Amino acid sequence: MERRPKFDLERLVEAASVDAFMLGGSRCLVILLQYLPDHLTCRRFVQELVALLSQGDFCNTKMLEDRKGDAEDFDEYGIEASTELLDQYGMEEVCWYIKFTIRKGDWGDEVFFISVHPLEKPIERVDGWLSPKRRLHS
Repeated sequence: MERRPKFDLERLVEAASVDAFMLGGSRCLVILLQYLPDHLTCRRFVQELVALLSQGDFCNTKMLEDRKGDAEDFDEYGIEASTELLDQYGMEEVCWYIKFTIRKGDWGDEVFFISVHPLEKPIERVDGWLSPKRRLHS
């Protein structure tokens, strides 16, 4: 059985590119701020990381319930970031985990990222397994 994301990757990339997204959940932004100096830099990093995603990076779709009991689908991706992106932001963590949903907003698609952080454990993607990895500096 072929795994397919609930949300079209082009919609995600387009919404992120025009800054139509939220970094949701306190954990998402708190973790990013451990690696990056400020909220604006976190947003730019997420935009550029999302632009690198491919269909092969898709992992799974999960339904999550909020505190009110309302359920919502989230797509999960795992990506190995490019050396250029890592150099630009001074990152040592190579592999990243992204979990998001797309909602209709007043001006079109809006993305809600519930997770964007370095990959914490191996994850199976369409293109195969991805494991946490840090760059080695000589």
